[in-house]
Amino acid sequence: MQRLSVFLFSLFACVLMSAQEVIDLTGSWDFAVGDSAVYKDFVQLPGSMLTNGKGEQTERIWYQRSIYIPAGWKERHVTLLLERPSAETTVLVNGKKVGSIQARFTAHQYDVTNFLIPGQRNLIVVSTPANQGSWQGLAGRMELRAQPRELYIERVQLYPRPFQGIVQINIQLGGRINYLNSEVVEVLMQRADVDSATIVNRYFSLNSRNLNLVMPFEKEVALWDELYPHLYRIGISVGEDYYETTFGMFESLIENHQPVLNGHNIYLRGVVDQGLFPQTGYPSTDVEPWLDTFRACKERGLNLMRFKGYCPPEAAFSAADRLGFYLQPDMPGAQKEEINRVIESYIHHPSFLLMGAEYFPDSIRPAIHPIPASGMDSDSLRLNYYKQEVEASLLSDDNAGFELQDFDEVGRLSAKQFHLFCSSVVPLVRFPKADFTAADTLRVPVEVYNAIGDISPIRAAYFITNEQRQVLAGGEISKKGIPLGKHVELGTITIPFNSIPGPQKLTLTVTLGNKIANRWEFTSPKNDPQQPELVSEAN
Repeated sequence: MQRLSVFLFSLFACVLMSAQEVIDLTGSWDFAVGDSAVYKDFVQLPGSMLTNGKGEQTERIWYQRSIYIPAGWKERHVTLLLERPSAETTVLVNGKKVGSIQARFTAHQYDVTNFLIPGQRNLIVVSTPANQGSWQGLAGRMELRAQPRELYIERVQLYPRPFQGIVQINIQLGGRINYLNSEVVEVLMQRADVDSATIVNRYFSLNSRNLNLVMPFEKEVALWDELYPHLYRIGISVGEDYYETTFGMFESLIENHQPVLNGHNIYLRGVVDQGLFPQTGYPSTDVEPWLDTFRACKERGLNLMRFKGYCPPEAAFSAADRLGFYLQPDMPGAQKEEINRVIESYIHHPSFLLMGAEYFPDSIRPAIHPIPASGMDSDSLRLNYYKQEVEASLLSDDNAGFELQDFDEVGRLSAKQFHLFCSSVVPLVRFPKADFTAADTLRVPVEVYNAIGDISPIRAAYFITNEQRQVLAGGEISKKGIPLGKHVELGTITIPFNSIPGPQKLTLTVTLGNKIANRWEFTSPKNDPQQPELVSEAN
């Protein structure tokens, strides 16, 4: 029996072993359109009609490629993987129909074991119907995978239970073997984000083709969330086959329309990806572009992305896992079977926090406040609009978070300025009114939106400056700890307007420690010409 000692000491070796069992099908394919295939053209796959300059096709599409199958694959179980077809595919191998799969958001996998002829070239045909939606083609990985025919791993599902110190593992096995008890299952786990992490190793009896295993942890569990995206690596060896992936230790649920992660409330600061891909027609299946996208979101204080009308590919979940970012596929009109396929395919990703679909009852949906796009031409006006809308949501009692409706518009705004009012910790004020007189006293309650957890005692202060950055007033508001939650009161700023020169544009800045600040502009009223001397200049 093959052991995972290679996995223990050299993960790269496992990658090399895996590569020897895979035939990459990307490249040039014969291309035809019509009820029957007459091949007179070619396309590059993965790709779409858009990337290949073919335009929208109103008839059935055919792709064909001849590939040599090694003679050593005679006793192998072989699967054809198409990671992200546009919708439905039909596969033929050597002129015989293998089957059809209709799924928009998960991989199409075909068992082609009995259709291939090892030791010679084989003809693979993939056909898709016309007008499948917003794009047509095949994206992502395209490959033939070989596994031991006698006993192989069909599917693995992971269910972390961090507060019980275990991971529940469901393993579905396939193959012709009928002497199960002569084999064992070896499972290894270790932290993926720590060098020289301790490896937990367990052996289990192989007594069924559908195994439900309980894998314990020996030490304290490192939980996954947006602040600490700790990941684990798991390797599973059965006979001569093995499986490897990463996952996070987390538990999530919805209570009273409020998302709860790892036993405490989380507050969502979301943005919508409209699902528009003008260059390709389909979302990227590479990790790096998604890392760039989610980093841009986090730089603006966001922690969630909803995908309007679709589920992103595996690469998006992998990127979000690494960065600590929450994802919400949104598939209106999706059937129960397709929703179950999405859950089964991506549930081991800790970033898979929510799902939008009519299939789910309202009782398990968080109350998220939508914030429409501004529709404004000026970045300054757009920024001011979002500041008002976001702060109104953070000050509200009746939602679990907000959702900006246009990622492209938000992404064009300054991350540094956006982060002032959109972050996991935001100072907030409640101005009593917009217009003041010289006889008024400025009384502004100050509170904090705190979505990261309990904060040790920290100095909260304020200062008021004019357009020349001169400080007209300031002082300490409080010096206390800040618990997790919304509406954490810090104190009240009280300044008589007759002590401030006016009329003029002023800026109120509230700080927490040295790194957290927020600011608001207002206009002081006209008052007595005898003005007090300025206090100091802002840094």
